Amino acid sequence: MKRIILPVVAVVSVTARSLHKRNHSAHPMFRFHNCRRLFLLFLIHAPIGLAHADGESPAFGHSSVLKVAVPRSGGQVIQSIIEPRPGCGLVKSGTGILVIAPELKVTGIITVEQGVLDLSQCKPAPGLRFNLAEGAGLKLPAGRAIPCDALFFSDEKQAAGTWGGKGSVAAKAADFESPCIAGGTLVVKDTGISARERWKRMKYGFFVHYVNDGNGHTTLNIDGSPTSAGADYIADSFDAAGFAEDIASMGVEYLIFTAWHSNFHPLFNSAAVERVPAHERPRIKTPKTDMLGRMVAAVRAKGVRVLFYSHPGQQLYWGEDWNRFMEDIYGEMMDRYDIDGFYVDENDPGGNSDRNINFHRIERAVRWRKPDAVMIQNFYGNLYAFDAGIGESGPAGPNFSPDIAWTMPNAYAQVISKTWSAQVLKVPTPTPAATRSPEGIFRATVLGAGSCVEGGGWAWAAGPYPGNGKWTDAATGQTKFVGRWEEGVLEAMQKAGAYIAPIAESIKNTYPSTSWRPQGSIGDLTWGVATRSTDEKIEYIHVLKPQAGDTLTLPPPDDGKSFANARLLPGGKAVKLAQTPAGIVLTLPTGERWNPLDTVIAMDVTGKGTFRSRNVRADDPSVIFGTREVFNDNATQPGGAGWIEYHGNWPGQARDGGEYNSDIHYTASDGDAFTIHFNGTGVMMVGNGLGVIDFSLDGKPVKRVNMNASGNRPHVVGIDLTGLPNGKHELRGVKVGGPYVQVDMFRVYNPAGGNWKRSGASNSIRTTDRNEDFVQIDFAGTAVQFIAPQGPDRGTIEVFLDGQSVRTINQYHGTRMMASPLVTLTNLPPGRHTLCLVKKRGGFMDVEAFRVFNP
Repeated sequence: MKRIILPVVAVVSVTARSLHKRNHSAHPMFRFHNCRRLFLLFLIHAPIGLAHADGESPAFGHSSVLKVAVPRSGGQVIQSIIEPRPGCGLVKSGTGILVIAPELKVTGIITVEQGVLDLSQCKPAPGLRFNLAEGAGLKLPAGRAIPCDALFFSDEKQAAGTWGGKGSVAAKAADFESPCIAGGTLVVKDTGISARERWKRMKYGFFVHYVNDGNGHTTLNIDGSPTSAGADYIADSFDAAGFAEDIASMGVEYLIFTAWHSNFHPLFNSAAVERVPAHERPRIKTPKTDMLGRMVAAVRAKGVRVLFYSHPGQQLYWGEDWNRFMEDIYGEMMDRYDIDGFYVDENDPGGNSDRNINFHRIERAVRWRKPDAVMIQNFYGNLYAFDAGIGESGPAGPNFSPDIAWTMPNAYAQVISKTWSAQVLKVPTPTPAATRSPEGIFRATVLGAGSCVEGGGWAWAAGPYPGNGKWTDAATGQTKFVGRWEEGVLEAMQKAGAYIAPIAESIKNTYPSTSWRPQGSIGDLTWGVATRSTDEKIEYIHVLKPQAGDTLTLPPPDDGKSFANARLLPGGKAVKLAQTPAGIVLTLPTGERWNPLDTVIAMDVTGKGTFRSRNVRADDPSVIFGTREVFNDNATQPGGAGWIEYHGNWPGQARDGGEYNSDIHYTASDGDAFTIHFNGTGVMMVGNGLGVIDFSLDGKPVKRVNMNASGNRPHVVGIDLTGLPNGKHELRGVKVGGPYVQVDMFRVYNPAGGNWKRSGASNSIRTTDRNEDFVQIDFAGTAVQFIAPQGPDRGTIEVFLDGQSVRTINQYHGTRMMASPLVTLTNLPPGRHTLCLVKKRGGFMDVEAFRVFNP
């Protein structure tokens, strides 16, 4: 194998103490210079092997980002930086100034997290890409236009065009300007959307487990026999071209594929494994070939986007070595593969994996290489350092109803076979394996398109067998093609894709409507859902429930839009449209009937509503700060600060689905009841779905709640009452329907508690470090925003609107950012509403302001 040595110098500022701690002093390639009382460290990168055969080590070192720290504002360093290999990036941190001269050549991302990167004396190579954190600076050669392939501000992709510093637009020297830029201008070429933006537009995906981990998730052979030959067998027998053909035939927009599940058995020949301590390496079974590379190349050639599923939380060993290895392995995957991002699994139903895993380092390792990467995570109450959660439901009994779906703000992964990976034998006698009908998959996908604001929609899950789908019958010696998937799985996805294809413009590459917001399951809808085109020019009405007669009456659009030119999809037959202040009436063409699965009507948007808004700062008297006290379902000691009485037969049960303290109480008998005694201004009852409950407060009926609207899932809010007189109260719930009522926990609102303090330059921000502290605002309007800064030491916030949990958001960001809208809730009925945000995880939660909107 040939080795090519490319010169590179990375400049790092460190102290003598940090050198000793990191044990760098013995490295023969370090030399020291003293400059203005700073120790400056020059590291010549070691040769990097470039592989020429599939079985050799990959051509990617695990440290492909040059990290440069200039910690003091007075320190300046001048040095050329030339990449050691194509794709290498540069990260500048520290508040000091880094001057690069006379040459800069890196084709990876140049990230400036702090301080200033000064290129005013430099000849930058063409095609640079910059990611500038808020408050950081980039100084360019004066009067020069520097070609730039892509520009990001705090990981957010910016528009193509010419970018300059303050005043450059007024001087007609630039199309856009930023305080981060000084000197010359950047001419940005990239006109494509960001990966995160693309994720928000995608609604139909597929999730594949193809693994050999020895923990019960192992992929089996087509005849049900174990794949005991290990990683090389799993990798070598994978039919990448045939697999890609199958995925394309489903019509999906994206694929999530397992890089590794548990115990770290990856399906690629990783160079980062060299970082694993020698005594642990025998436990990692990596194949000699790069199966993931073959898979990605084949699937991307079909136009399908790819994300990797991974599981950092099932450690082979603990501590800094594992965290460093995870940083390396995620960086290596970003270096090697054309993927949009990661689905990261959770290992702790309590959401405490950050006790052992440094998710910030994983997130930064990814964003240093792809600032707009999608970072989603199996959600158990803590978003760590990621963008959004993704729900999942594992194997279930077959249910072929077309109406098994519910609205959700986040993506959702659901198994449509016996388990996540292929385990149902197909030969010699085919055994049915599909557990969902094509119609159910299709209608659920439509519902997700109309409700999933965070992107992704539904990711339907199943795994292929090893091999190319051919099987030799031992009895006859005949070889025949029987397929790569369990019986019925591919066929269900292909038929669902065929349902989507004629109306794809109304599902794929769309956003949920802001004119009509659905809630609950398909059974709860009065007519269906709506989506909108990304350019806001077309609204798509999905009638999932056929109407009596040939007309559909819609309420007035919540966002005040006006419409014209309605037509059916597919075909374009004209639909009569009449819009008045009372709503919209749509009439089918003569001879047309409602499609029992989905009738799609496209309408042109001819006008948008206008809204007035007002800003409510954190120190406004209408904003209430307090804390929530949490009580488990077994808090049955009478007379305590909060306690619960059970009336009837309520067994306790240990659970592992993310329930609070991993337990519940439940009853199957109508008439059984519970009473929550509390002292405060509000109470929330939380359980799992399935039951119907009549609630009363202090002896007076409140309302009946169907907790089955979201399916049998944890964290379903039964009722959330706030604004009560501060004092003692009793909340009673009586089971009146459904198979079970399941009580998990309850929370009591205490407006006098919490650990809220004033912070910020003018004490205008409220900050707390206590989980379950809340901020609440009552307002009259049809939309509301929560505005706050972000940073590496911020975390997860749960959002409640009118007593229902509607979103989980992350105040985390890899670099510090000034205040911006973190969540916007629209489509609210005119009138009064209550917005409550609760700190769940992370170091701090900040509150700066709210913005309330009215038509």
